Amino acid sequence: MSKQFSVLIVGNGQVGSFLKNAFEQSGVAVQAYARNPSPGWLNLQDVSKAAPTLLSLICVNDDAIALVSDLLPNLDTCMAHVSGALPLSELSTKHQRRAVFYPIMSFNKQPPIDASAIPFCIETEKEEDYLLLEEAAQILGASSQRLNSAQRASLHLAAVLSHNFGNHLIHLAQAELSKLNLDFKLLQPLMRQMLKNIEISPAKNWQTGPALRHDKKTIDKHLLLMDEPLTKAIYEMITQSIQKEHDEKL
Repeated sequence: MSKQFSVLIVGNGQVGSFLKNAFEQSGVAVQAYARNPSPGWLNLQDVSKAAPTLLSLICVNDDAIALVSDLLPNLDTCMAHVSGALPLSELSTKHQRRAVFYPIMSFNKQPPIDASAIPFCIETEKEEDYLLLEEAAQILGASSQRLNSAQRASLHLAAVLSHNFGNHLIHLAQAELSKLNLDFKLLQPLMRQMLKNIEISPAKNWQTGPALRHDKKTIDKHLLLMDEPLTKAIYEMITQSIQKEHDEKL
């Protein structure tokens, strides 16, 4: 680790708080600022008084990145945002060393996340800044790779489809189970098997179920069991998507 490595973090939400703690635990000097400061954070209005730093990370919600980057003075530092969806150009052009440092992870207060398990996607305008962000990931014990804005946007979409939407589908499954006081643990071995399968080959190779088999009686029965119209619509749309994807093989 570079003895001089230092980070300035703007934004005390889940991502900013996580990175602040992770860098501090790795022995990095961290200055932390927020628009609404909490204990351990300084007021963003005072950021002009910050000590010189190698890296600045804007860790605010996507809609606020452009605003916050415009509010920040040119700190003669590598200025990076951490969004998966937005391009590097979201940062104000007054920052002459713009970059992206996107952690592929969903951040919650619990359970704790191991920083070394997070892949970081890096995009920079200058090669020396790529090396700087690569070092930042290494300090956290994490892996990193170079992705441009288009690649990162596609990756973020895939993350939403698989993680955010997947989590919602599990919520819907839990709601169905709760109707008859069934324990969700009954499904956990099945879900673990799914995760093992997709480590071996693409998910398409492992598709099973009534949609794939065109089991109309089972599909109709499932639709009758669901009370919520929106849940029924989701079931029908995913059924149609599976059939469209796989009918060419049948």
